[in-house]
Amino acid sequence: MRLLKTNTVEIVEFAHDQIPDYAILSHRWGAEEVTLQEVQQGSAQTRLKQGFKKVQQCCARAKDDGYNYVWVDTCCIDKTSSTELSEAINSMYVWYYQASRCYAFLADVPSRCTTMQESEWFARGWTLQELLAPEEVYFVNEQWADLGTKETLRQEVHDRTGIPLDVLSGEVDVETASVAQRMSWAAKRQTTRPEDRAYCLLGIFGIQMPLLYGEGERAFTRLQEEIMKTSNDHSLFAWASPDGRGGLLATSPAAFEASGRVDQYRAADIPNSPLTVSSRGIDLELRIIGHGPEGLCLAVLNCKQPQQKGNAWEDELVGIWVRDKSLTMTTFERVQSETMPSVDMSKFVTSQCPVRHVCIESGRIKPSRKPRSQNAVATAAITSQMASLQVYDDTLLTDLMSFSETPAKVLVRAAKDGDEDHVWLLLTRTDVEVNERVESGLTALSTAAENGHAAVVNLLLARGASVNSTDTLGRTALHRAAASGQDAIVELLTGVDGTVIDLMDSTGCTPLLLAVQNGHTAAAKVLLDRGSYTYVGDNHGQTTLLFAAANGDVPTATLLLDMEASMLAKSDVNSNLRTLPGGDDRIIDCSDTTGRTPLRVSAETGHEAIMRLLLSRGAQVDAQDTSGQTTLHWAADNGKDAIVELLLTNGGADIHAKDDSGMTALHHAADKGHNSVVTLLLDNAADASARDEHGWTPLWHAASMNHGAIVDMLLESGASISAKDSDGVTPLRWAILQGHSPMAKLLINRGASIDAEENSVRHLMQWAAKNGHDDTLNSLTRLSPDEFQPDSGWTPIIWAAVYGHEALVRQQLTNGVDVNTTDNLGRTVLECAAENGHESIAQLLLDEGADVNQSGEDGSNSLGSTPLSSAANYGHDSVVKLLLERGANPDGTTTKKRDVDNTPLWCATRHRHHKIVKLLLDKGANFKIRGHGRRTLLWEAVSDGDVTTVKLLIDAGANVTEVRDGHTLLWEATSLRDARMVALLLDAGVNVEKGGPSETPLALAYENDCAEVAKVLLERGAKTNFDRSDRYKSREMLDLFRTRDG
Repeated sequence: MRLLKTNTVEIVEFAHDQIPDYAILSHRWGAEEVTLQEVQQGSAQTRLKQGFKKVQQCCARAKDDGYNYVWVDTCCIDKTSSTELSEAINSMYVWYYQASRCYAFLADVPSRCTTMQESEWFARGWTLQELLAPEEVYFVNEQWADLGTKETLRQEVHDRTGIPLDVLSGEVDVETASVAQRMSWAAKRQTTRPEDRAYCLLGIFGIQMPLLYGEGERAFTRLQEEIMKTSNDHSLFAWASPDGRGGLLATSPAAFEASGRVDQYRAADIPNSPLTVSSRGIDLELRIIGHGPEGLCLAVLNCKQPQQKGNAWEDELVGIWVRDKSLTMTTFERVQSETMPSVDMSKFVTSQCPVRHVCIESGRIKPSRKPRSQNAVATAAITSQMASLQVYDDTLLTDLMSFSETPAKVLVRAAKDGDEDHVWLLLTRTDVEVNERVESGLTALSTAAENGHAAVVNLLLARGASVNSTDTLGRTALHRAAASGQDAIVELLTGVDGTVIDLMDSTGCTPLLLAVQNGHTAAAKVLLDRGSYTYVGDNHGQTTLLFAAANGDVPTATLLLDMEASMLAKSDVNSNLRTLPGGDDRIIDCSDTTGRTPLRVSAETGHEAIMRLLLSRGAQVDAQDTSGQTTLHWAADNGKDAIVELLLTNGGADIHAKDDSGMTALHHAADKGHNSVVTLLLDNAADASARDEHGWTPLWHAASMNHGAIVDMLLESGASISAKDSDGVTPLRWAILQGHSPMAKLLINRGASIDAEENSVRHLMQWAAKNGHDDTLNSLTRLSPDEFQPDSGWTPIIWAAVYGHEALVRQQLTNGVDVNTTDNLGRTVLECAAENGHESIAQLLLDEGADVNQSGEDGSNSLGSTPLSSAANYGHDSVVKLLLERGANPDGTTTKKRDVDNTPLWCATRHRHHKIVKLLLDKGANFKIRGHGRRTLLWEAVSDGDVTTVKLLIDAGANVTEVRDGHTLLWEATSLRDARMVALLLDAGVNVEKGGPSETPLALAYENDCAEVAKVLLERGAKTNFDRSDRYKSREMLDLFRTRDG
């Protein structure tokens, strides 16, 4: 180390371990500074320089203060040696720190500055360390008169520099201040050379690094990188400046001007991991909070600064705005560097602000050009505005981050809407996982793919979305994209490593099958170009070509046929796939599980262009499905005359081919009533006499389905009208049995007859009458008018009355049938109608003169019934009312059957038809008529527990005191344990004590342990003077009698 001897102003060099006490000079370099060489030469010219005069004055002051040596930077460093200069700059802080006293020479005070604080010395970069390092600093003016010391002037110095008082006083070491604070002290200081803005701070941060004059602003970047090697203080990044070229690092100390109160903060849940620099940027661990679109985040630094909250100050964490460049939460760039917001962590839930290991770009500092015109200035301003990103306010951020349902649903909905910003924002949370599924198994990736949102798909893939994740249908994102025709997404997904391109869903469909099935040719082509397997079929055996045929997709069908291989199954096929059913070695004839080929499907869907393509490529025109039907069968069955003609003329289809039921195409067309197809087939020599497995001819089918025009066509073509099926039934008989009256009439008019062997005309007539087929009945009557001789006496009019065919009844009456006709049991037509509740027919018969009381008094009615008793027996109250209004005897029945409980009133009572009972009683029906066992109606109703009928009979005057075999009605009700009936009879005035020959009703109730009945009897005053020695009764019964006995 070189020092100046204060008494001779000579240079003396000392070894590092022999350095004496020395004073040191801090000054601002001016004109005519002297170098080491000039002082050593000691020329007269040197002594005349202003710089030498400053050195002499410094030596004189130091000598006066008792120092033999002094160090002055201008002449104690050999600046001709870059090595020595570099060593000196790296050591300078130490030299000032080790000096016994430092003289701060303020050359502009007072000549140019009225106060010390205005001196330019406080604005220079190098003087910062010269202020901080020495223990003693004496401020002197241009006359070397004392202004004060660092200790005595510390408030003034603090006010000028912002350096804390305790640092200036030495109470606190400089190293305890945060990086940002120390940088802030240099923020307003300037140096002559840009590199020195960094080099002058080396000592303050304890950094040593080589000097590279000429590197410009890069020197400050290197300084910050060196600081990161020795400190993980995040306040290094707590700066604000519109100059963001340095990325996470500032381009100069000026960026820290507002960081003077930023201090370090150590969060317990954030690892104290080192900061590392790589070619990508700076790796560090901190909290990242999604806060805006386009990947805008708030990076929360591990440092704090005070913020005023009302009248108090509270520490809040410091944040910087960064943008997630790849939207993967790994690599960020700093944006909006002119701001450095405070972060109130109470506004965020824990999952919003996780600690992440990230890399934030440090940027590359390039020289900035000064704008050469106002236009350039304007352009730069616009560019700056464009770089500004929108920040979500608290309300919007809360809305976007609030979950009223599961995170998976929110994420999937955002993906469905293609809201890339919202998807990204949700994934910044730790409680939202990229592969989460909703109830259907859908993920965000599948939904975004299905809806064609490429940006969201890319984002999700970058965040680790599983490309092969399946939903409840077994479908991946590729399935969804293919099914919805998102060819760009299909291309994107098939380019992802690990994508299973031919994975089958639960229906057996691959993405290619779904693309073709839904008519998305472009997506299908992408999959084919990427090697998707052409021959795969779904669970129903439906192939890609079959789907293309169904859609009429000629381009895709052509493409598939052109790619056709000679074999269906390949040994190297993915194990997830299976070969097609059918065993064919050509995709053109591969059938599904029902046996449908592409040709058949194209016919079903009416795509003639596809049919022509397939026929031209050699498709088997007579291929049969699982029911043995060919395409011609199907076309005929469905009335596709154009397709029938195409198959016959272009394909050479076999017109006589039969399916498994033995039906030809003509059978199908005739059965379904397709006139034009029948004509076409007959014109092409179809066999009109062909029989199916039941022996039915095409005429049979047409007749059975009532297709009259086709029957005529077939008869004109020579078909037999009397051809019998395998059961010996003719078309005429079948038409009659099916109730096809017009067809029966047509066949009869065309000469059809009924053979005696197959059945009698009489039987068919009965059947027609039973089913109300009046036209058929008339036709049969004309065919054989003398054949009708019923065995049971059931003539057509009786059949019609029983089954409610009013029109047929009316027709029979018009034809002269006796209105009072009876069957072999003596029942009239009116009774048959009444018994079955056909009121309108009964009305018609009565209007035509039917005897309302005809019952076979002469014995002809073996049942002893009348129309009224039959209607009453079956509960047809409206018919009963009609008959009574038309004069029916309410007691009408045969005399010899009078003891068989067969009167209308007995019938109604027996079946509890209360409404009819009342109708009959109102008409004066005799309720005293006894039935079997000589029981009255009242006794019958009491025994049956029919309270309603009992009340009706009592109201009509029935005798409630009736005694039968010594027992009263009250005893009967009691024996049946019927409390309601007991109460009803007592209300009607029966004696409560009258029961059986040997016991009262109450004694019987007690004996039967029926407390409910006993209670009613006791309430009505029944006496208890009977033997009650049997104590094994219910508690309820015993309690009743205890209460009565007092």
